[in-house]
Amino acid sequence: MAVPLQQSSNASLKYFNAGQWRWEIDCSAAQDGSNWQELRALTSGTVAFSPKSVDDTDFGSNGWASAAIMGNSWKIDLKGAVKGTGVKPNRVINPALVRLLNAGMTLGDDNTIHLRGWRTDELPLSFEGYAACETNLDDGKPDGGQNWTGTLTGKGAPIPIAKQTAAGTIGAVLTLNTATSVTLGLNGKAVAVTPSTTASALQTAVQAVTGFSATTVTGSTGGPYTFANIPASATLSVLSNDGTATFA
Repeated sequence: MAVPLQQSSNASLKYFNAGQWRWEIDCSAAQDGSNWQELRALTSGTVAFSPKSVDDTDFGSNGWASAAIMGNSWKIDLKGAVKGTGVKPNRVINPALVRLLNAGMTLGDDNTIHLRGWRTDELPLSFEGYAACETNLDDGKPDGGQNWTGTLTGKGAPIPIAKQTAAGTIGAVLTLNTATSVTLGLNGKAVAVTPSTTASALQTAVQAVTGFSATTVTGSTGGPYTFANIPASATLSVLSNDGTATFA
């Protein structure tokens, strides 16, 4: 008689900590990514993606309901303490928080925030995007600390980015888009990629290039592929492609 399959022991599993996000706000006037500032003194945060479904039940589903995801949205809810450096009356508030607070009391283009964030642990989450900004100063008693809350509602799709890596290295993301044949240039050395290339195979090819032995590649087959630990002095390029591949 076969023994029923038992539940696996979870004793060896390791738990992931909450709050392992780093958020940066673009404080440049043109919002061109030239002045990223870390949003500091956060106390809690929630990242939510909300797919939108429609009923696509038809005669062929034999009475079973069917749904299709036809849209999506994202939102970030943050809480933090108002902190600064120096001593009063010359304390300097975190510039990323100043940018959020100022944007929250405006409208139109001035209300739009350019932000990026990534998990600082092994969870493969990192993206950049633009968002509408709503902020509040949460007042309490005068003998308490000043806190704030903010809701950042995404404007369009979030863009996958590479996580920041160790000092002296950079990251990059390869997105094939419509390309079916891409040749990357790593310090001028060619590395071929197609939609059937796995991340592990691409990593092997990349690490064979002189100077890139510590570079890692992660992602799904067909991309986007996330590169980490690229030497900061490296020259990256797309030597050729038959579509709209990007590598940066």
